[in-house]
Amino acid sequence: MKCSICGEDIRSWNCSHYPGKEYIVENDEGVGETKTCYAIIGEDGKGELIENSLVYAGACNRATIINEYSRANDNVMSNMPKLQLVKELKDLPLDANVYLFYTAGELVIMTDRLENDKRSESRMDKYKEVLDEFKIQSEDELELKLTELNSKAAELENKNIELSNKMGEIEKLNKEITQLKTGATAKDEEISKLNKSVSDLTKSNEELKANEELIETYKKDLKDETIELGIRSQGNAFNKTLFEKFLDTLSIAELKEVKEGFNTEVINKFSKTRTTQPKDKTKKKADGEMYKDDFETDEEYTDYIAGLALEYSKKNNVSIIDATKLMHKKYLKRGDE
Repeated sequence: MKCSICGEDIRSWNCSHYPGKEYIVENDEGVGETKTCYAIIGEDGKGELIENSLVYAGACNRATIINEYSRANDNVMSNMPKLQLVKELKDLPLDANVYLFYTAGELVIMTDRLENDKRSESRMDKYKEVLDEFKIQSEDELELKLTELNSKAAELENKNIELSNKMGEIEKLNKEITQLKTGATAKDEEISKLNKSVSDLTKSNEELKANEELIETYKKDLKDETIELGIRSQGNAFNKTLFEKFLDTLSIAELKEVKEGFNTEVINKFSKTRTTQPKDKTKKKADGEMYKDDFETDEEYTDYIAGLALEYSKKNNVSIIDATKLMHKKYLKRGDE
């Protein structure tokens, strides 16, 4: 009959536990846990099961076993002595046969021998040792000592319960901390995504701004060229100030249209006095680079510089204005001339 808490035989005085009662037991981490004591019977494979009968509903629910077991003459237990009730589990001899009866009233434990057990003498010797150890010489002193020990036991039990409650609170706090850490990790991921979105939007905004700068630069050059052609076409009759205000209201496509109109007037006006010489295409370098004098018109050159500036701006992470100035300076004139 092994004790589920200490592992000793539950009938032995080496075991201080009783089946069905609860005890505070420290686990491997030194934390007190409440455990119920059970008697584990037959785990070692020893012993003999004589008979076992289970009845779902007894004929009389008031029937109980008092002190004797009825048996037939041919029963294997016919030669056994009269059974005795066991009131104290620790009084059971280790080698005695044990009989358990489940009745409507309670679990009844019986044995075939209980009296004249030498274990009683041994138990009295232990009692004497304990009394001598605590220097107890009378029942009054024993009663006082038991009261003191019970008080200390109750105090220890309260402390164990308090410790168990504290451990429960600590476990709850640890769960809350884990949840907070999980939530913080999720928030960090959201912040990281938001930062990336902001970075992408900033980059897109810079690209849009660069494109706006490029468009404004191109539009200004186109407007200046249109004004220049207007002056060449109409001479002193051309109202530059008024026409500049007018050109500010036009789109790029409309500017090109006005410029082309002035350019046609200039060509028609000076067609008999000037012949346009074609550009010398042999001046192009082997790598395909072109300079201002390689283009027929300023518009073609401006478009060429704008494309180079946009590509240089993206590759070297500089503003479109700086890139346009750099490309214009580089390709305005050949270096070998």
